[in-house]
Amino acid sequence: MIIFFRYILKNLISNFIICFLVISFTLMVSQIVKISGVILEFGFDLKVFCFSFIFILMTYISKIISISFLFTLVMTMFKLNQDNEFLPLFSSGIGVKKILQPIFFLGTLLCLISTFSSCFLDSWGRNLFFDLVNEKAKTHLDSYIQNTLQEKTFNKDFINYVFYTEHISENKKDFKNVTLTNNSSEQKNFFLTASKARLEGAIKKNNLRLVFFNASILSFDPDQDKVNLAKFEQMEINLSRVFQDKLTAEGQIAKQGGKFKNITELREDIQQAPEKTKRDITELNTLKYHFYTKIFDSCHIFSFCFIAFAIGIRSPRRKKNMSLEICVVTLVVSHSLSGIAEWMCDKEIISPFIAGILPSFLLTGVSATFAYLRVQAPLWDNIPEVIYKKLSRA
Repeated sequence: MIIFFRYILKNLISNFIICFLVISFTLMVSQIVKISGVILEFGFDLKVFCFSFIFILMTYISKIISISFLFTLVMTMFKLNQDNEFLPLFSSGIGVKKILQPIFFLGTLLCLISTFSSCFLDSWGRNLFFDLVNEKAKTHLDSYIQNTLQEKTFNKDFINYVFYTEHISENKKDFKNVTLTNNSSEQKNFFLTASKARLEGAIKKNNLRLVFFNASILSFDPDQDKVNLAKFEQMEINLSRVFQDKLTAEGQIAKQGGKFKNITELREDIQQAPEKTKRDITELNTLKYHFYTKIFDSCHIFSFCFIAFAIGIRSPRRKKNMSLEICVVTLVVSHSLSGIAEWMCDKEIISPFIAGILPSFLLTGVSATFAYLRVQAPLWDNIPEVIYKKLSRA
């Protein structure tokens, strides 16, 4: 029995490593486009590469573990079937239930690792990359002001705007006859003019501000044919914040919600969150949803154990039992249930606790039924066909 346990476990671990590496590499290639704007802005050095890798891997590691484990089970069961390993195992007295033991053991171990990753490593990776963006933004903005910004020139790459000034002081802090407008059709059309402007604050303290004096703003909407004019004696723009928001928007890493907080920080925020207004309650429900999903989302690994066990054992005479197709459907259903539960939580149809545990426990319950049918059915029966016959009779 120990030899059998070690044999199955050895196959599972070796196949899991292969699946994990393949899926991680595929995800890295597909997700690198997501933060390409940040990488191109700063240049592709070793630090940016390492932090980008950590950000992508830590963000999706719990999902990578789950998907890798599912395909690991498919590969292992397929190999055992191809090598006709099940028939000698059953002939030697090893029952169908015993095959589930090493699968369930590895699944439990991976579930704990995945839960820990979701609770702590996900937020750590996000914050690490976000801090890198802030650090690089300060350096890049300082370099732009000191070396690139020119007078009597339309500076088209001034963050997200076009900046023009007729005179720049030697210390690069005072400007005369300033014009600022948007450089993208996606932004609201406006035109700002000021007799003078000054840089105040410090980049290192993340509060560098561009202050305009005697400013006028002309905004217009071509669709509605409206023009608005506003005048200010003094107004300011926080350049540090605008530049960071630009980069995080390009990289889709805006620091919001509970994704950037670990399970301990979420629990503290939930305990301290007010419940005075409807907005407070909505934000509290969002925090609770992230809290419960971080804990329970990895539990659907157990559903993968049961499904692979149910469909993996098949007759040697049967060439195909649609195991790969069923696995793909399982992933789609799992993702769809999570999306539906989140939507229902946002609409306050169900509580955050139910939304957090429902997808995993519902899928695990259905797959456990499949595993029960596998144990009760004759040895070489195809479980999808057994389920179809039972539903037809009902």
